[in-house]
Amino acid sequence: MSDQPDWLLYWEFFERLQPNKSGKRFVCGHAPQRSGEIKDVGFAVCIDTGPAVGGWLTCLDASSGEYWQANEKGSTRDGALQERRPTPKA
Repeated sequence: MSDQPDWLLYWEFFERLQPNKSGKRFVCGHAPQRSGEIKDVGFAVCIDTGPAVGGWLTCLDASSGEYWQANEKGSTRDGALQERRPTPKA
């Protein structure tokens, strides 16, 4: 984290992110997914599923890909991210 510039940590848009040269997948929030679904683009996962606007609060086990969600109405759901293989480097 200390190697990342401040603008990337605070102000970058999820849609503009590119895979990290390390090949590691990263998890972020602060880019609400109004659908209530986790946004998974392979190299990155956004778990902001809109809890502040009536959506779901999401918890993700980054190691296993399992997730749990709850909403203000008391409903819960869970699942697992689909396994994705890294994109080959050109």
